[in-house]
Amino acid sequence: MLLHAVLLALQAASNAELGYVMSLPEGFVAIPPEFAGGRAGDVVGCWAGEGSQSNQGAFVLCVQRMHATLGREHLKASDLPAKSQLMTVRWNGLDIDAIRTDTAQTGAAITVYTAQVPLRKEAM
Repeated sequence: MLLHAVLLALQAASNAELGYVMSLPEGFVAIPPEFAGGRAGDVVGCWAGEGSQSNQGAFVLCVQRMHATLGREHLKASDLPAKSQLMTVRWNGLDIDAIRTDTAQTGAAITVYTAQVPLRKEAM
């Protein structure tokens, strides 16, 4: 019974063709990939949900194809646009590049996090 309850609480998104499985925060629901913009077909999945604290607002998670593989070189802060900050995050034992960009749309503050994840077939 407990195992059944745990499985119901876990949400995952996956794509066998592209080779990823991603855990989703509780309560996140699928939204149309067109929401994220970009070239048609590049965004392969999007999900939206509320932050764990009421003051965090809404979150949108998207997976986008890069149509490339990643080399071992890391990004340089000097290569990023203004208002962007380079970070390193740990993923599957690797240090991968992540970018935080603070911006605004229609007067609302928006923070965008981007991470380049090296998968076997192509980066996401």
